[in-house]
Amino acid sequence: MCGSMGCGPIERMVDRLYENLPEDTEVSVICGTNERLQKKLDRKYRDADQIHIVGYTKQMSLYMDSADLCLMKPGGLSATEAAVKKLPMAFINAVAGCEQYNIEYFAKRGGAVSKR
Repeated sequence: MCGSMGCGPIERMVDRLYENLPEDTEVSVICGTNERLQKKLDRKYRDADQIHIVGYTKQMSLYMDSADLCLMKPGGLSATEAAVKKLPMAFINAVAGCEQYNIEYFAKRGGAVSKR
């Protein structure tokens, strides 16, 4: 997930994940309000049983409860919610610079990893 507006390299991330996805793994892709991205990914992955494309949802708490890992941009609200749920996070730097503090904060405390 990459924020409420579904920014960042979501399509590329899903492509890479799907290429290497173990049989017993499923991926939920939260597109937020980015309807264009949602439609594009819906078309691309309509036959992929392991990929679930979701638009804007008020059920983020349930998605996080069901997850083993949250691959996300390090926004303050989402990262805090994941941390409260003790959900491991892998950060992508979708909005260069402005969320660097969150990356450093959570990584230093062992709650997240990020490629540097």
